Amino acid sequence: MSKNKSNQLARSAGGHKVFQPELSKGLSETERQKRIAFVMMASGEKSINSVVDSFYKILTTFEANPKVVDEVSKRTKLSKRELVSRLAFYKKEYEDVVEVRDLLYKVW
Repeated sequence: MSKNKSNQLARSAGGHKVFQPELSKGLSETERQKRIAFVMMASGEKSINSVVDSFYKILTTFEANPKVVDEVSKRTKLSKRELVSRLAFYKKEYEDVVEVRDLLYKVW
């Protein structure tokens, strides 16, 4: 069955959730909350859109610019080695700005 047909059947059965992102990478709720807390703290922003943009910018520039690591290290109060390790993990896990956005948005 095609994906389109499957979506149509789900809608007609009332099982289709509009604007509900899939739970990314099968994370438990506690692990997801830990990741969200780190992303929010590392970005230093308040609004969701600013957090997503800021964190993605951090992920794309931390390897080339040591000043980024210094700034984020002060915000998160982590050692630079630990911070680089975490940022490398997040860069591998969240390769696109859409994946970072999916992590932060609530499942309604």
